[in-house]
Amino acid sequence: MSKETVLKYMIDNDLLDHNKYMVSHHLVENPDRIDVMADEVVYIDSIRIKKDTSPFWLEFHSATDNRIVEEEIYEQVTRHKGHIYFSSRRVDKYKVSYVKLKLIKD
Repeated sequence: MSKETVLKYMIDNDLLDHNKYMVSHHLVENPDRIDVMADEVVYIDSIRIKKDTSPFWLEFHSATDNRIVEEEIYEQVTRHKGHIYFSSRRVDKYKVSYVKLKLIKD
Protein backbone atom coordinates (compact mmCIF):
# COMPACT_ATOMS: atom_id res chain seq x y z
CA MET A 1 0.00 0.00 0.00
CA SER A 2 1.39 3.44 -0.88
CA LYS A 3 2.21 6.11 1.68
CA GLU A 4 -0.53 8.34 0.25
CA THR A 5 -3.14 5.57 0.64
CA VAL A 6 -2.12 4.95 4.25
CA LEU A 7 -2.33 8.68 4.98
CA LYS A 8 -5.80 8.91 3.40
CA TYR A 9 -7.08 6.00 5.52
CA MET A 10 -5.65 7.53 8.69
CA ILE A 11 -7.26 10.92 7.98
CA ASP A 12 -10.59 9.32 7.03
CA ASN A 13 -10.56 7.41 10.32
CA ASP A 14 -9.99 10.62 12.31
CA LEU A 15 -12.84 12.35 10.43
CA LEU A 16 -15.54 9.81 11.32
CA ASP A 17 -17.43 12.19 13.63
CA HIS A 18 -16.42 15.52 12.05
CA ASN A 19 -17.92 17.34 9.10
CA LYS A 20 -15.69 20.41 9.17
CA TYR A 21 -11.93 20.26 9.03
CA MET A 22 -8.85 21.86 7.54
CA VAL A 23 -5.81 20.03 6.14
CA SER A 24 -2.43 21.72 5.72
CA HIS A 25 0.92 20.42 4.43
CA HIS A 26 4.21 21.46 6.01
CA LEU A 27 7.95 21.05 5.42
CA VAL A 28 10.24 22.20 8.23
CA GLU A 29 13.99 22.06 8.73
CA ASN A 30 15.57 20.92 11.99
CA PRO A 31 12.54 21.29 14.26
CA ASP A 32 13.05 20.77 17.98
CA ARG A 33 9.30 20.62 18.42
CA ILE A 34 6.13 20.63 16.33
CA ASP A 35 3.20 22.13 18.19
CA VAL A 36 -0.04 20.13 18.05
CA MET A 37 -3.16 21.61 19.63
CA ALA A 38 -5.96 19.58 21.25
CA ASP A 39 -8.16 19.84 18.12
CA GLU A 40 -5.35 18.75 15.76
CA VAL A 41 -3.73 15.55 14.56
CA VAL A 42 -0.34 15.50 12.84
CA TYR A 43 0.81 12.81 10.42
CA ILE A 44 4.55 12.76 9.74
CA ASP A 45 4.98 11.28 6.27
CA SER A 46 8.74 11.62 5.66
CA ILE A 47 12.02 12.64 7.21
CA ARG A 48 15.20 13.31 5.20
CA ILE A 49 18.43 13.27 7.18
CA LYS A 50 21.85 14.65 6.33
CA LYS A 51 24.19 12.97 8.78
CA ASP A 52 27.59 14.04 10.09
CA THR A 53 29.01 10.54 10.54
CA SER A 54 27.81 7.02 11.20
CA PRO A 55 26.31 5.70 13.38
CA PHE A 56 23.59 8.30 13.84
CA TRP A 57 19.98 8.44 15.04
CA LEU A 58 17.06 10.81 15.19
CA GLU A 59 14.30 10.26 17.72
CA PHE A 60 10.85 11.81 17.61
CA HIS A 61 8.06 11.29 20.09
CA SER A 62 4.65 12.56 21.12
CA ALA A 63 1.99 11.44 23.58
CA THR A 64 0.89 8.72 21.14
CA ASP A 65 4.03 7.51 19.33
CA ASN A 66 7.79 7.17 19.70
CA ARG A 67 10.24 6.37 16.86
CA ILE A 68 13.97 6.16 16.37
CA VAL A 69 15.21 6.72 12.81
CA GLU A 70 18.57 5.25 11.79
CA GLU A 71 18.28 5.69 8.03
CA GLU A 72 18.73 8.77 5.84
CA ILE A 73 15.28 8.55 4.27
CA TYR A 74 12.33 7.63 6.49
CA GLU A 75 8.95 7.34 4.77
CA GLN A 76 6.48 5.76 7.16
CA VAL A 77 3.31 7.60 8.12
CA THR A 78 3.02 8.15 11.86
CA ARG A 79 0.06 9.69 13.71
CA HIS A 80 0.53 12.12 16.60
CA LYS A 81 -1.74 13.75 19.18
CA GLY A 82 0.16 16.22 21.31
CA HIS A 83 3.39 18.10 20.66
CA ILE A 84 6.15 16.23 18.79
CA TYR A 85 9.70 16.49 20.13
CA PHE A 86 12.94 15.70 18.25
CA SER A 87 16.42 14.79 19.45
CA SER A 88 19.41 13.42 17.56
CA ARG A 89 22.97 12.19 17.62
CA ARG A 90 25.41 13.02 14.81
CA VAL A 91 22.73 14.49 12.57
CA ASP A 92 23.77 17.63 10.69
CA LYS A 93 20.40 18.62 9.21
CA TYR A 94 16.99 17.05 8.71
CA LYS A 95 13.71 17.95 7.03
CA VAL A 96 10.34 16.80 8.29
CA SER A 97 7.31 16.65 6.01
CA TYR A 98 3.95 16.42 7.74
CA VAL A 99 0.23 16.90 7.30
CA LYS A 100 -1.81 18.69 9.97
CA LEU A 101 -5.52 17.92 10.34
CA LYS A 102 -7.49 20.54 12.28
CA LEU A 103 -10.94 19.41 13.38
CA ILE A 104 -13.47 22.25 13.46
CA LYS A 105 -16.41 21.96 15.84
CA ASP A 106 -19.82 23.28 14.85
